Amino acid sequence: LRQALQLGADLVGGHTIVDADGKRHIDTILNLAREFDVEAEFHLDESGNREHYLLPYLARRMMELGLQGRVTGIHCCTLSALTPEERREALELIRESSLKIISAPTAIATRALAPVKELLAAGVLVGIGSDNVRDFFNPIGCGDIKQVALLLAYVQRFFTAEDIKQLWDMLTGKGAALLGCEGYGIAVGRRADVTVLAAHSPVEVLAKQAAPAVLIRGGRDVTEEILGS
Repeated sequence: LRQALQLGADLVGGHTIVDADGKRHIDTILNLAREFDVEAEFHLDESGNREHYLLPYLARRMMELGLQGRVTGIHCCTLSALTPEERREALELIRESSLKIISAPTAIATRALAPVKELLAAGVLVGIGSDNVRDFFNPIGCGDIKQVALLLAYVQRFFTAEDIKQLWDMLTGKGAALLGCEGYGIAVGRRADVTVLAAHSPVEVLAKQAAPAVLIRGGRDVTEEILGS
């Protein structure tokens, strides 16, 4: 990892469950992130088992090292196994450390996911991820984030108008914020990167799994170039 960062890698990642000492694993990754001034990402608490619960340790270490808002936790399933009081304490730590969360339901929908609605209500920056694209863990993963959002909608009942609005925001504005994309959105002076989907509303996008109709990159129509005729 150190060599990769020395060669210019702009992010460092870890996976707490694959190391016998998860806390040492977290310390190693966070120290590298601080040393090379990059953000860090962890597959965190993926099993959903309380014995693997390291989110509080990660959040506290982030604050001790001055890495607030520079770390993302993917999965965080153990949050759903906590008592209400434990979950309140965890949400407070997430807010204090500005830990960002990504839910990747296509990877682990057979177990309880992180409580996305509660995280959003607490003001946590939450995004949606695919985790796997046609690999050993998910040979049918295609990387289409609309599919992932649809599964999350079913599993955690994102069905009201407000729910759909929040889900769409995770696919767009919140997703961009989580990735640190500057100048995101349509406005005068911003880069003209636009994807037009063949639907009239976010609900229709999810229900139809609407395909891209027009692709604009840097102000240039690249639809035929990317999608073909």
